[in-house]
Amino acid sequence: MAASLAWLLVAIVLASLYLAMHHRVAAARRRGLPLGPTPLPLVGNLLSVSRSGPHRSLARLAERYCPLMRVRLGVVDYVVASSPAVAGDIHHHSHNAHLASRPLFDVWRGAEHHRNSVIVLPLHGVWRAQRRLATEEVMSPRRLDALAPTRREKVRELVRCVAGRAARGEPVEVGLEAFEAFLGILSCTAFSADLVDPDLRDAVQEATKLAATPNASDFFLAMTAADLQGLRRRMGKLVARAYGIIDELLARRKGGREAGEPRKDDMLDVALDNEDEWKNNNPVIDRNNIKGLIAKVKDEFRRVLGTRTEIEESDISQLPYLQAAPTSYCIWAIHRKPDVWADPDRFMPERFMETDTNFFGKHPEFIPFGGGRRICLGLPLAYRMVHMVLASLLFHFDWKLPEGAEKDGVDMREKYGMVLHKETPLKALAIETYNRK
Repeated sequence: MAASLAWLLVAIVLASLYLAMHHRVAAARRRGLPLGPTPLPLVGNLLSVSRSGPHRSLARLAERYCPLMRVRLGVVDYVVASSPAVAGDIHHHSHNAHLASRPLFDVWRGAEHHRNSVIVLPLHGVWRAQRRLATEEVMSPRRLDALAPTRREKVRELVRCVAGRAARGEPVEVGLEAFEAFLGILSCTAFSADLVDPDLRDAVQEATKLAATPNASDFFLAMTAADLQGLRRRMGKLVARAYGIIDELLARRKGGREAGEPRKDDMLDVALDNEDEWKNNNPVIDRNNIKGLIAKVKDEFRRVLGTRTEIEESDISQLPYLQAAPTSYCIWAIHRKPDVWADPDRFMPERFMETDTNFFGKHPEFIPFGGGRRICLGLPLAYRMVHMVLASLLFHFDWKLPEGAEKDGVDMREKYGMVLHKETPLKALAIETYNRK
């Protein structure tokens, strides 16, 4: 009798789970949500999404279901787009205003950063003012042209650093050195000051890691206030530190201006020029707010540069193979569609040589900087600098793998984050080939 009662209870529970799942799927269809994997009670589809590689898990699910797919993570529904056609529809001007908002993940609430970050703000008010400030002042062609000498010197510093390691026979951690160079260029562009130090570099890297860490607060809304993983708290400390640095820079610049120092015409000067107006008239914005490649590129260098010993930004337009190489695949699933890209996992810059496809957001099959209204603000600076840094490293040095990596090959596994990183950082030996000025 007891055994029969137990089996009856099990049957009731299983029937209840089935009905709950059926009800949720039906409800999703009634709300007009796309089809997707059937969610389990409470956890949804979390068990189908790898914590270390959610981009790969979602790509596999999209292949099984459809390129516009609903997944339930915990108790929250997400709609995932994973094909160029769908991305193109989303970025189309007639839809983008309605579809360009982003979910507010709890980590962005650290130190109230969600009220100031252009990354997650809704598409009006503060967001519009920040975009205008960035495009008209910080990333304008006039401003970027004026800072060309600063960028050139930062690239020279990178080359000198790599040359020092080459002379000592030390391997270069390529990603780290390039990251520090870009961080220095960005801080010089915005603040006319090089803010790069190991602590700040580590803080920026930690912030990007926290922003992409799967968070129970986003999947189970009843747990949000508890911040069980501490991500909001940790991000808050990083944001507070960054705000403190900016306040210190503003105070120092204000004191310098009062002492008669000339303008630097950067973001700090723009902020001080407009601070009173923003406070009184525009309250929405304030202060808070491998070998084959190298051989072909070397051929281009010899053809374009001849005997010159330095590269200028103006040379980049004459180096088409170089431009095809450095920004190959970023948005993982869309950029690996075999019906769009032949042999998509193969590193083959030649695929871009005879096509007008570019990364400016107009071609949905290739959108490493995003598209539509949310396209990356830093694209104009990245366009100038990614090719310049890569060209300088290839122009001044020959590269080879250390002995162990030469034997075993390069570990191509990636580590998930806001930006995918190599799980094992690439280290290579540089051999200087050109004398520097």
